[in-house]
Amino acid sequence: MLVVASILVVLFLTVCHLNNQICLYWKKRGIPFIPATSLFSKDIIRSFLLTPALLSEIYDRSKGKSFIGFFQMREPVLMVCTPDVINAVLNKDFHSFSSTRKSECSSESDPLSQHLLALDGEKWKNIRSRLTPAFTSGKLKSMFPIIDSHVDEFLQFLEKHQGESIDAEEICSCLSITNILSCSFGLQTECQNPNNARFIQVGKKAFEAGFWTLLKARFRMMFPRLFNLLKLKGYVSGHANFCADFVREVIEHRKMTGFHRPDFVEILMKLRSDEVDKGEDGKSLSDSLIIAQVFSFLVAGYETTTTTLSCALFELAQDAHAAEKLRTEAQDAMELCGSLNYESVNSMDFLDRVIKEVLRKHPPVIFIPRVCTKKTTIPGTSALLEEGTQLLIPVLALHRDPKYYPYPDEFLPQRFTSHSAKLSLPDTPYLPFSEGPRKCIGMRFALLELKIALAKIVMDFDLKLDETSPKVITVEEFARTYKMKNRIKLIFKRKSLTSQDSCSTT
Repeated sequence: MLVVASILVVLFLTVCHLNNQICLYWKKRGIPFIPATSLFSKDIIRSFLLTPALLSEIYDRSKGKSFIGFFQMREPVLMVCTPDVINAVLNKDFHSFSSTRKSECSSESDPLSQHLLALDGEKWKNIRSRLTPAFTSGKLKSMFPIIDSHVDEFLQFLEKHQGESIDAEEICSCLSITNILSCSFGLQTECQNPNNARFIQVGKKAFEAGFWTLLKARFRMMFPRLFNLLKLKGYVSGHANFCADFVREVIEHRKMTGFHRPDFVEILMKLRSDEVDKGEDGKSLSDSLIIAQVFSFLVAGYETTTTTLSCALFELAQDAHAAEKLRTEAQDAMELCGSLNYESVNSMDFLDRVIKEVLRKHPPVIFIPRVCTKKTTIPGTSALLEEGTQLLIPVLALHRDPKYYPYPDEFLPQRFTSHSAKLSLPDTPYLPFSEGPRKCIGMRFALLELKIALAKIVMDFDLKLDETSPKVITVEEFARTYKMKNRIKLIFKRKSLTSQDSCSTT
């Protein structure tokens, strides 16, 4: 009995010693920090989940500091808080902070996680360089008619239901998934086609809000090797397998029939055939890697566009002046060019400002993760960071900081006028799609979708917020990305045609 008691005491003291060593991690390095939460505290779960509210609290405690250390349970994490250091991490010293997680996902147990966002090192560099040509101006221009036709179908749906209270997220998800199915897979479908339901479910499940979903994501973030060892998957197996099988069928069908269409799958297959023509083996873009990239394009593109378009319509429904100004600009652009085309939507200055402000106030990501890839110092200081140290850039908190954006809770597109201070790194933190070499590769595609949809919607409809809808968007706490907790209901009313409105939009 005495021996057992002695062993338990030794174990207890060992655990206490290790816990104290962990809690002194930042102090030993001379880095300002927030003490670790007690393992028995009710806040220990919040510290593990990294909820938006917690990250905002940590950021608020960092005021006057370029960075601050904290603990995700007992894992040390460095929050980077000022534009100069953020710029160094994402751009100037990228070689020291190029990873997004401690170790890569298993290609065997979770092949769909072999997408660009999850890859690191040479594999990431190789795939990124091959995917970049898929998003050139020429490729996007070829996709314009596809997106434009689906927006027209979307407008027809709104006209049929004008005057009704419509759920913003539901209708925007239909448009988003239709565009992605067409531009990724070449799947001809309509916005309200019931066959889209399964794909919408895939998109929803991939970024579904909920305690257990977020818990799984954070477990993967903290314990990637254990996650791989347990053969866990980042996505719901049934939905992921459905999507993977569909992409595989599309690839096989095109190989057999020689069918061509200017979409994402076609571009990736062309890149692989070009590799073979150059004498390369084409293995860098195997079918499984192509499937992973298209799958990530589906789920990430679906979520980003759905949420951003919903938030944009929400803001414009409450700002009649901005909506009218945008309508006038769209009509002028159409009159000048004869139609709304690739060149005209990209020439619309106020439309650009509206979208930038929506992305400022409602960024697609809550934070940007980075991992120190080699022993280095924090840029601009002598403070040492060990290889494997996690860093976090609190995008939402930065975008809502009045130091950088006065009246942060107000929707003010005029912030982004040419006369304003430069609203980008290294002067101001504006990070809806991140920055540097790992900046979102699909950013320009997402922006093109938003521009076409918003320009056409405001030209044809007046927007009004339903009386039952909240006037302020609340952020879902248990979500991996920026998600609205409340349901936004909108009412669309067809504008009466004028001579300007009656111009062709084809």
